[in-house]
Amino acid sequence: MRESQVTDSRPDKGQLAANGDEFVGPVFVVGVDRSGTTLLSLIISSHPLIAIPYESHFIVAMAEKYGTDTAPLSASKQQDLLADIINQPYVKDWDYQINAENIELTPGDNVSNIIEKVYKDYARQAGKVIWGDKSPDNTPHIDSLNKLYPGAKYIHIIRDGRDVADSIKGQHWGGSSLPVTLRHWDRTVTLADKMLGMLAHRQVHSLRFEDLVSSPEESIKAITSFLGVSYFPGMLTDYSSSAEKKVGDRISGHHAHLKEALSLSQAFKWQHKMSPVDQSIAHEIAGETLKKYGYLPGVTHHPLKSFRKLVHYIKNAVLWRWQEYNEKTS
Repeated sequence: MRESQVTDSRPDKGQLAANGDEFVGPVFVVGVDRSGTTLLSLIISSHPLIAIPYESHFIVAMAEKYGTDTAPLSASKQQDLLADIINQPYVKDWDYQINAENIELTPGDNVSNIIEKVYKDYARQAGKVIWGDKSPDNTPHIDSLNKLYPGAKYIHIIRDGRDVADSIKGQHWGGSSLPVTLRHWDRTVTLADKMLGMLAHRQVHSLRFEDLVSSPEESIKAITSFLGVSYFPGMLTDYSSSAEKKVGDRISGHHAHLKEALSLSQAFKWQHKMSPVDQSIAHEIAGETLKKYGYLPGVTHHPLKSFRKLVHYIKNAVLWRWQEYNEKTS
C-alpha cells in the first residue's frame, strides 16, 4: 500500500493510549436500524485515532461470497474481491475514495486481510490508525464478523423498541406497521445479545441510546476506556460538523437529527406519540426485552388491543399487496 505522511497535528498514539494494550481495530458499531448507530459511529470517528466510514454493507456479503476461511485466496480471487469491494455503491460514496492502486495485495492475503487493507487505506487517508465499521445489516451476522476478525471489539447500542419502531415505519424502506417493526426490533436485539454473549467480555460494550443523549460525556468516556484510548471532549462537538461530509445527501432526510445537539428530547418519544392501545400491543410483543434493558412498560393492557391488532394486520396486508402490484407493473 502506498503510505502517506501523517500530519504533525495528529495526536501521538502513545499519548492517547489509556492502557498498555495497542488496539488497532476493528471496532464494529452494531444495533437495530434507527437506534443511533450512525450518531454513535460519527462521535467515535471524531476521535483523532479512529476512522469509521458512514456505512459499507459489504463485509457480510463478501464473507458469504468468498468465505471466512483463513486460507489465502488465489491471485485472481484476490483481484476479484478487491474489485467487488471498491465497486460497492456505499464504498463509492465514502468521504475518502478507495483506489486499487493504493492496496498492495500479497500472496498470503485471505478475505479478512483484503477487507482490512481497504479499511486501513480509508483510515490512512483520514490520518488515523484504528479502523471500524457501522452497518446495521452486520448486526444479525456477528458470528461471521467474529470468524473474520476474532480480536474485534463490538459496541452495541440499544434504543427503546417503541421509538425504533416508530422511526422505522416512517422511512420509505421501513416496516409497514407497528407490530412488524417491533418484532424486527425484538428479534434483532435478542439475537445480537446472544451472539455477543458468546464473545469474551473484553470484546463487548453495550449502551442505551437514551443514556448516550442524557449523559453523553459519561457514555463516551466509557467507550474510549473500552477501546483503550483517551477521551477527547471534541468528540461530542466535532461529529456534527463532519456529519454532512460523511453522510452526504441523507443529512437532509432520515439523518437530519445529526445537525442537532445531543438532547434527552431525542429519547422516549413514544410516551407522547404512541396511543395507549398501541403501547399495550408493544408490551405484548416486546415487553420482556424492553424490561431487560430497563425501559418502562407503558400501558400493558387495553380493551381495544385485539381490534387494534386486526387493524394493523389489515393495513399491513393491503400495503403488501399494493407493493407487490407496483413491482409487477413497474
